[in-house]
Amino acid sequence: MRRSLARRQLLTAAAAGAVGATGAVILAACGEAQVVTKEVERIVTKEVPVEKIVTKEVPVEKTVEKVVTNEVEKVDTKEV
Repeated sequence: MRRSLARRQLLTAAAAGAVGATGAVILAACGEAQVVTKEVERIVTKEVPVEKIVTKEVPVEKTVEKVVTNEVEKVDTKEV
């Protein structure tokens, strides 16, 4: 004999399952966290041959001349 499931029973069962799952997650979050430390030691050695050596010397000659023609007056901004 087949038993039918009413909408109200389905919603009640779904709500109970959701509450149970939420409670399990909350209880799991309250537990102590496990700290796992693992030391990994790797030595990586890879030698790559140099294809070409670049040496370039560039002479830099730069002369800067600037004539200052403006005079600045002293401005007193402090009030007594």
